[in-house]
Parts: sequence; C-alpha cells; structure tokens
Amino acid sequence: MCGRYRLTRRRMIEIEHYYGVDDVNDLELWERQFNIPPREMAPIVLGAKGHRRLTAGLWSLMPPWAENLDHANKVSTFNAKAETLTEKPSFKNAFLKRRCIVPAEAFYEWVGPKGKKQPLSIARHDGKFLSMAGLYNFWRPTGSTGRPIPTFTIITIEPNQWMARIHNRMPAMLQDDEVDTWLNPGLSDPESLTQLLKAPPEDFLECYPVEKSLLNSGLTDTPECADNTGLDYAPLLRK
Repeated sequence: MCGRYRLTRRRMIEIEHYYGVDDVNDLELWERQFNIPPREMAPIVLGAKGHRRLTAGLWSLMPPWAENLDHANKVSTFNAKAETLTEKPSFKNAFLKRRCIVPAEAFYEWVGPKGKKQPLSIARHDGKFLSMAGLYNFWRPTGSTGRPIPTFTIITIEPNQWMARIHNRMPAMLQDDEVDTWLNPGLSDPESLTQLLKAPPEDFLECYPVEKSLLNSGLTDTPECADNTGLDYAPLLRK
C-alpha cells in the first residue's frame, strides 16, 4: 500500500531535468507537498509521441462512468495491485495504454502494532527521485463542459525483504533505465510490462521515523512532516 508521499516544489527544476520534461502545465493545482494524501492533486509524468509532460493529476483513478468525486470516497482507487492489473476493467485498459510516473522524494509507511503505529519516511538511499509506477485516465464530472483532468493510481507490489519488515506491500518503483520503457505508449504487451513491476534491490531504500502527530493527520502539510524524530523504531519492525 502507498497512502502518503512527499514531493516538494523546491526540487521543481530538478524534476524537469531528471525526467527530461518538455512541457509543464497545470502545476498551480498542486498544493500539498510534505504529506500528500489520496484525492489531492500532485505531479505526474506522461509520455506521448516522444514528448514528456509534467502535469498535475488527481490521486485516485476515476473511471469514465464516475459521475463526481464521491466515487473516490466510495471506491478505493489510489492504489492498484500489480497482480490483478489485467483482471480488473478499471485498471486493465490504463495498464496497456496509459502509464505514468509518479515522482516522489519519499513515501510514508506505518510500522508497529495497532494503536502504536509509527510512521516512517522511506526514500532512495542515493537521494534520487522515486519513480513510482502509475496508471492514469482523463476524467471530468457528469454534466461538466470543462477540460478533462488526469487522474492516477500508484501500482503496488509484494515487498522485498527490507520492506517486508515494515509492510506487506510497497509501491512499484522503476529503475532509472526503465522509465523510458514504462512511458512508451507503443508497448502494450502485458508480460513485458509486468516484468518491470518488481521489487528493488535490498539496498535501494532507507528510512527514518517522522512525527506521528503530524503524519497521522491527512490535513497537515508542513516541512516538519519530513523531520527525523530520532525515535528508536527498531523494536517495531517485523521479524
């Protein structure tokens, strides 16, 4: 599962260079940075006709038949299991035709028993961007005459051993040399695409504890959300 992550505007130029972005639009709709929850607007990278576009999308994949945003509150579509992408109609078409990158500096996951869960900030060991594998649709509410907006989901997979100590799922993260393949709209072979959705090497990620009172609220979005509290979380890790 991936239900919160971080991406800050201070790295905007770096994001554009890292992904070879040609066009940027609608990023004024991106407001949350330090604690991004589902059903908020956040940047995604799209690829088509040899061009890369960085745009803001709604984090919850909205099917064309959804009348309004209430659908996102009734049906959880902010994550999609890699194992069932070709089985569920809401994900299959996007998997084959509309793939995106969800860039992140880190994602958050909670570890520990119920009632004592501690949030951790999880990022690449080398400090580079996490290229989370996503799917997108264009959607607009029933009756609207406005321009459709991108909506997206983050694909999750079974964890590697490092992540299994924290949670039984993790976001699918592409290696730098796999981004072009994932964004290639001409690739629609399910087997080839599925091979990209694998757990990273055991030394790919690192983590540290963050403030529970801030991260447990889906409303808080301050720089302090990313601060290392120094708490000893080792006893909370799964054996």
